[in-house]
Amino acid sequence: LLIARENNRVYVGDSKQLGQSIFRLEHVQHREYRLRHNQSNKILCIYQQSLNLEASLALDSHSDQTFIFERVDYNTIEYYIWPTHQRSTRRNKALDVHNDPPGRAGQNGSPVQLYDFHGGPNQRFRLIAVDENI
Repeated sequence: LLIARENNRVYVGDSKQLGQSIFRLEHVQHREYRLRHNQSNKILCIYQQSLNLEASLALDSHSDQTFIFERVDYNTIEYYIWPTHQRSTRRNKALDVHNDPPGRAGQNGSPVQLYDFHGGPNQRFRLIAVDENI
């Protein structure tokens, strides 16, 4: 994930500097985690804590947004990521890599957004441990 300097929005892309795409997971409670951008120290959040379709992700220094990570299955290292500000009984929105036109998800410049949960490959994220000293 990369952060656009001009608007702090979150996109998929290759980074020349690994440090630009590192987030720290901070355990908040039970299954809730906060995602803090390593370089800017800002929190990853859904813009204005919206639950609207295609709401964008951004970095914010005043947000306390948290997420739940749900493993896709026990044979994979992929996770669905749910915002915690939606009721757990009606959890139907998940983080999603925009896929329009179809096949574009995962290409450089694809925005990360909130979208109706469908369980497709563009809603699966991998957590990769990196050296803390980067």
